[in-house]
Amino acid sequence: MPEELTVQMCSCFIQFLEQTRQIFDILTSNIEPEQLQILELATESARCLRNVCAGCQRNQEIIAKQSTLFERLHDFIESCCLFLSKSVTDGNKTPVYVLLRCNIQMLGNLAAGNKQAGLVIWKKYFSIFSCMLIHSCLLADPTICLDQLVETGPGQTLIIAILDYLIQEDNEWGLFIIELILTKPRVLHDIWNQLETSEKNLVLDIMLSQLDKASYSKPISQQVRKTVPEDITALTETVPFILKMFKDNACMILGLNQGVSMNNEDCLLLTKQLSILCTATAIQEKYTDVRRDEALLRCAINLLHCMKMIGEECNNVFSPVSKVSELENTDTSHPVCGLKRDLIRLVANMVYKNRVNQDKVREFGGISLIMDHTNIDGRNPLSVITQWSIFAIHNLLESNTENQAFVAGMRLEGLSDNIEQLREFGVEAELDGDHIIVRNVDVNKSVSPLSKLYKDDAKNL
Repeated sequence: MPEELTVQMCSCFIQFLEQTRQIFDILTSNIEPEQLQILELATESARCLRNVCAGCQRNQEIIAKQSTLFERLHDFIESCCLFLSKSVTDGNKTPVYVLLRCNIQMLGNLAAGNKQAGLVIWKKYFSIFSCMLIHSCLLADPTICLDQLVETGPGQTLIIAILDYLIQEDNEWGLFIIELILTKPRVLHDIWNQLETSEKNLVLDIMLSQLDKASYSKPISQQVRKTVPEDITALTETVPFILKMFKDNACMILGLNQGVSMNNEDCLLLTKQLSILCTATAIQEKYTDVRRDEALLRCAINLLHCMKMIGEECNNVFSPVSKVSELENTDTSHPVCGLKRDLIRLVANMVYKNRVNQDKVREFGGISLIMDHTNIDGRNPLSVITQWSIFAIHNLLESNTENQAFVAGMRLEGLSDNIEQLREFGVEAELDGDHIIVRNVDVNKSVSPLSKLYKDDAKNL
């Protein structure tokens, strides 16, 4: 067959693939005759390419050079699999299955006996095919397949391999697999010590994303839940493992004050675990055992106490950054950044409508401690930590007369020692009897650091 004809067949095939993808975007009911015709033309085009490259190295090499064809075919296969995962009638799926099968057969013939074509197909399609296949099998019988995957040595090796691949490449099918796996009780317990730090970070990020989905009230969350099992967003068996790890290792966070860089990665994992616990305790209908965990509540209060004491000893990572001039020099990527905010957020969630926890915070000396954190601190997003501190105080006082009496018994002892810092923000305060008067002042200052800080706040709201 002349080379020009083979190239022309590839061009026609690409056009049919594009038209077929457009059909997938709009097809929700019965296939219209015009749409069926396009599917059939695309199928016949795939059959032609499948046949011309079977055992013919010359045609294989010509087709292997058509980079656009491989790009379009890759996109088509992803769209095709997403379409087949939707709630579409079997009658509509049948011609799509046939088209997909012909495309896969064409790729098989193209790679047979041709090293160049085989390497192109391996690089472009191996990960998507393997991850799609594993995900489909897991969904077919989650109980049996998931148990075999997470409870056997080869299965755990495969899980780690998928995590390693996801660090290097974006692959939603691999992501779907990890999301399913995280619903199993002991999977993290069994593989955690085998994971590299980067893989642990990825697992925690996926968990946090899933917990966020569980707390959605927007319609998009319903769309997400149509394609995955209902309990995938719960992680009720996995969060307790994160809880135990955080309680066992939380004291490592205080080591950040020593400036030892080797501790930063481990502390970053702890801060992500803390974020997971914050999100989990905000979901009222789930994770009640986490919300009632007195040891976790004590741990959070103790950490806040210790960081406050260490920060007051000298200028270190736990010392509040209260001057505008110092904001630009604050390292927002440091594990300590936002740490106090998240600890207060955790306490606020745990005491919400929980009388026992409300009383415990008072007994642990946490009420005045939290009120102290309404001050300016560039290491914790300014407006956000203030809002969480106010919310925590609200939750502590709600329907709790003892806590209300404790706050009422506090007395005004004068202005704080950060008057000069307040002037940098354009305000000043003075004491008039039992009242604090705040007024604007006209000062010549640069507002760019503060503007930057507020932008960072907005990202965390």
